[in-house]
Amino acid sequence: MAKAKGEMSVMVCELMRDLKTVKVKQGATVQDVLTEAGIKPDGVEMSNLRVNGEEAKLDTKVSADDVITLVPHVAGGK
Repeated sequence: MAKAKGEMSVMVCELMRDLKTVKVKQGATVQDVLTEAGIKPDGVEMSNLRVNGEEAKLDTKVSADDVITLVPHVAGGK
């Protein structure tokens, strides 16, 4: 699939769910990518949001070929 001028691909990985690649405009934020991927940003736990393995926020800018990872909250144990 060809990219339009000024467009870039960013991957979104929800652990235990889907891996998606979405196209967004240059200068997009994590929130823009999540919205394009159909993920409600208001449901994302900020402590479990990563871009290329580094802690990130919704307003973090992304670059071409970045990987956003959403790690579900884990509870339980003794």
